[in-house]
Amino acid sequence: MRFGWVCVFVFGLRAIGDFKYVGLFKRVKETRFATYDTFLFTPLCLWLGFTFYCTLIYSH
Repeated sequence: MRFGWVCVFVFGLRAIGDFKYVGLFKRVKETRFATYDTFLFTPLCLWLGFTFYCTLIYSH
């Protein structure tokens, strides 16, 4: 159960990002990695965090 909340927290933080290179609020957007981050990694982290959250909430 605690592992699930850790996953929600970690994936949520990764989706928000560090405000410079990764995440929803990144400032550097012109690199190849930033493009992949925008269209692949950040949506994946949002989806995983949401999935873990829903699993924890509805597993009772």
